[in-house]
Amino acid sequence: MTERDALHAAVCANPDDDTPRLVFADWLQEHGEEERAEFIRVQIELERLPVGKKRAAKEARAKELLDAHEKEWAKPVQPFVAGHHRGTYADLYRDPVVFRRGFVDVLSTEAELFCKSAEEMFAAAPIREFRFDECGGFDDLAKCKHLLRVRALDLSDAVLSSDGSDAPALFRSKYLANLVSLIASGQGDNGHLDNRGLTALANSKHFQKLERLDVGDNWMFVDTPVRTTTVTRKLLWRLGANMPALRELRMAAMELKCGELSAFTTQPWVAQLRKLDLSGNEFGEHGCRALCASKRLANLEELDLRENLIELPAATKRELKARFGKRVLL
Repeated sequence: MTERDALHAAVCANPDDDTPRLVFADWLQEHGEEERAEFIRVQIELERLPVGKKRAAKEARAKELLDAHEKEWAKPVQPFVAGHHRGTYADLYRDPVVFRRGFVDVLSTEAELFCKSAEEMFAAAPIREFRFDECGGFDDLAKCKHLLRVRALDLSDAVLSSDGSDAPALFRSKYLANLVSLIASGQGDNGHLDNRGLTALANSKHFQKLERLDVGDNWMFVDTPVRTTTVTRKLLWRLGANMPALRELRMAAMELKCGELSAFTTQPWVAQLRKLDLSGNEFGEHGCRALCASKRLANLEELDLRENLIELPAATKRELKARFGKRVLL
């Protein structure tokens, strides 16, 4: 193993640590790869900078460097990119790789390929987040021990409904124990999360480290029988009860109404939330009063109620502002 390979291996083995990245940047600088070294340092600095002119300038420089070298720097992970990113409709998908802190941090791949080549993927880059676009078969992935190295899972372009997927098997997997972020949101006309998936999420004992959960944009209350709707409500009310680290919850654009919101705001586990996204739903005065009256929401730092499909009276907006101040987004 060369010195370069050893330094790169140290980066991949410690994906949460900036020190190996900065050491590698110093080595690159000394060996004539100034722009690669600069890119690593700039992106690491961006993680710490607040919004402002200095950050904007750094972002512009990082983009300039990446535009010039992305193909080269992303080459080690290209064999693992999901096939649809090379097909006729590739432009319809998000970028298959995302750089953070100087290296590929996000990779769009296929479940079967991950199960087969996860070790090679983790050796190629310090990847922490995986996207499984267009995926419907999760049974084998649920049994893959390499998931323990994954920090974030994005299933927003996957098939999550019970009639086309075994997503519940994945949500029950013990190998998700180190996950800190899970996106299980709906997307377009793909299969959406339903009660089987919600049940698996709510009952799992393996989300002890989960900090961020997104179940927004799912069609759980669209053309749904009353009995099914009742079950869904109860599942949402206890969704985070087994997630002690949960701080951010997104339930945007789910056609939630006051009936879903009132009981939700009284659940004990809601007190641990810092960010709650309820944008794009259908809350009236009754639901907003429940938000204002809830003692469980005292720790919220952000409450997103934008794009509500019901126009709220001015008095209700004033009540929300009086309760939450600048923390509420209307």
